[in-house]
Amino acid sequence: MSAESQSIESLSSLIEGEAQSLRAVRHEALRLVTDQGWPSNREESFRFTKLKEFTKQHFGQNLDEHAASSNVVDDPWLHITESHIHYVNGQQIKNGVDVQGVKVDDWRAIRQHGMLPEQSAFAQSNVFRALNTALLQAGPVIDVAANTKLVAPILLHYVQDHDGKISRHPKVTLKIGAGAQVHFIERYESRNQDSAWTNSVVDIELQPGAQLTHTLVVEEGQQQFHFRDTQIDVQKDANYKFLVFNLSGKQFRQQCDISLSGTHAHTEIHALMLGQSSEQIENQLCIRHVAESCTSRQWVRGIFDDQSHGVFTGRVVVGKGAQKTDAGQSNKNLLLSDNARVNAMPQLEIYADDVKCQHGATTGSLDLDSLFYLMARGIPRHQARQMLIRAFAHEIADQIEQPFVRNHIERAIDARFAGQEPK
Repeated sequence: MSAESQSIESLSSLIEGEAQSLRAVRHEALRLVTDQGWPSNREESFRFTKLKEFTKQHFGQNLDEHAASSNVVDDPWLHITESHIHYVNGQQIKNGVDVQGVKVDDWRAIRQHGMLPEQSAFAQSNVFRALNTALLQAGPVIDVAANTKLVAPILLHYVQDHDGKISRHPKVTLKIGAGAQVHFIERYESRNQDSAWTNSVVDIELQPGAQLTHTLVVEEGQQQFHFRDTQIDVQKDANYKFLVFNLSGKQFRQQCDISLSGTHAHTEIHALMLGQSSEQIENQLCIRHVAESCTSRQWVRGIFDDQSHGVFTGRVVVGKGAQKTDAGQSNKNLLLSDNARVNAMPQLEIYADDVKCQHGATTGSLDLDSLFYLMARGIPRHQARQMLIRAFAHEIADQIEQPFVRNHIERAIDARFAGQEPK
């Protein structure tokens, strides 16, 4: 679906079966999309985003008749926890979460009661979020009761294997009650190479004292686009840890906005971007220090080969009332090809005077001294090169607690760059 080539009338036909109350909300969101159109490079946050090829595509909506076809029984990811939610081609085909204190609904069922997300997309003036509201079909709504402490993680697994150019617009809503402790793993996987588009929205609320470790793994095809809007509210004494692994996909763009709204809230982001061919990976991260005595950290690493392109914007906003803020940010990028490139933009906006903030960004190639050191000890050049790449990436991968997931990420790193020589 291309908003530049399809009118609001043709888009509207996709939602005519909804209840009257839902159609009104969806049509209002569509009007925003139509009025604004796709963002352009004249907008600062989209300055380096390549949208030309994306807007030329014509994606169909992932309608109900697109049957789920992937076999979930033999999927090894489902063996890491019994609490898993599995979607294939936009449809929920398994909800294995049966834990006291955890309630899981689905937006497909909630829509049948004439409800949509509480925060209207059009009020936020975000085209991709508005489009998600307009075309939302399904996605989990997870509510974890106060003081619930989960031993095993909750796994949300999205699989795309439908033939043809389709789009899906999932929404994930996660509410972590006061004092609860949760590990949430979110994985997007493609099992074919057809062109497709995922337009995901994730909203998370951490109530006072809650702790959430959130792992995102993206492994999509070489002709697949993924645009993602993530918003997190971290309240008093809550702790949010976000691990991001961009392993494959033609174009990935995440806009992540984290608000530290209560005193002594903490967040940390560990992100790893792997780029090859002509892939573009973009993480737009914004941490807003709203309350005083909050802490935040960002560690972002990128490895880019061939003609791939990485974009990192790390924005930290310290509000007037956010005294005693402690914020740190580190971005390091490794270029394995003369044609690969990175645009890194660390940003600090400080409106308080009693703060401690620091940031830094570096981009370079493999260290030749280290490479020659290993080769001098009898290690072949391609193995030495692989060891240095692995060491660079594992600074982020080592943050993963689950052995299966960590081993999967490590194998993906090795597979992507094994045996390749600089170009």
